[in-house]
Amino acid sequence: MDETGKNWMFCLDLVKLWMHITPPRSPPENFDFSDFPSWPNWIRRFERFRVAAGLDQKGEAYQVNSLVYAMGDKDDDILCTLGLSDEDKKKYKPVKEAFDKYFICKHNVIYERCRFNKRSQEPGESAESFISAVYKLAEHCNYGAMQKEIIRDRLVVGIRYQGLSDRPWQRVGADLFQWNSAMYLLVVDYFSRYIEVANLTSTTSAFVMEKLKAIFSRHGVAEVLVTDGGPQFASAEFADFAREYDFQHVTSSPRYPQGNSEAERAVGTVKSLLRKGEDPHKALMAYRATPLAQGASPAQLLMG
Repeated sequence: MDETGKNWMFCLDLVKLWMHITPPRSPPENFDFSDFPSWPNWIRRFERFRVAAGLDQKGEAYQVNSLVYAMGDKDDDILCTLGLSDEDKKKYKPVKEAFDKYFICKHNVIYERCRFNKRSQEPGESAESFISAVYKLAEHCNYGAMQKEIIRDRLVVGIRYQGLSDRPWQRVGADLFQWNSAMYLLVVDYFSRYIEVANLTSTTSAFVMEKLKAIFSRHGVAEVLVTDGGPQFASAEFADFAREYDFQHVTSSPRYPQGNSEAERAVGTVKSLLRKGEDPHKALMAYRATPLAQGASPAQLLMG
């Protein structure tokens, strides 16, 4: 290679070296406000640009304006909601930390709610373990006053009743409730949502069992009966009754009584009917004959 060629190669090497050591002077593309999880990566790139471009040597207000400009067109609106004082709005570190908290918190809530809404009872997982897991997931979802109702809906949707209630009167729930100083026993079929209500002049195990026997005589003995852990259902008498009539008795956890949510929801339905002041028998008959979301009434689903 002649001297001219060597000089050209030397110049090319200098250019490559300059390109290698010269930091980028362009900020990252505007932040995508629809993609909160990308915030950590975006702000990390901006921090590199800030140092490379010498912005960290500029005044605080200059740095804040550079960040706000680089983020895009929605940042001013968000900045106004961050609760910063007028003084802190002019300082880079408080503004950056406030944006961190805003975007990362928003991402975490969305992520936690996604986990919550995907949670279903796993094969082999006990109902109590599933209920406990749902409650723990809800703690991070910021549902506020709606939390109990949302948890209840997740339990109803996520618990594995499908394999146990694929036909009428296979799995039923029972609960006691009070109305106008009188006590009642309610039994609801998980498959059809058909409801039976019996007046109780006594709440002893023996009396509750007699009412259940009468209901079973009309519809047959269910394979599974779900109740809370009340004394009527926790007695040795009731255990003998379950063995004699050959059904599985499942009780909800004392800590998480929502495990009997199907019966609790049916109690709410019956009380709503009773509040209307109509003939309770006619009201219950109308409920049984009213089509559900799938187009058939509880009576049709139960009796065909």
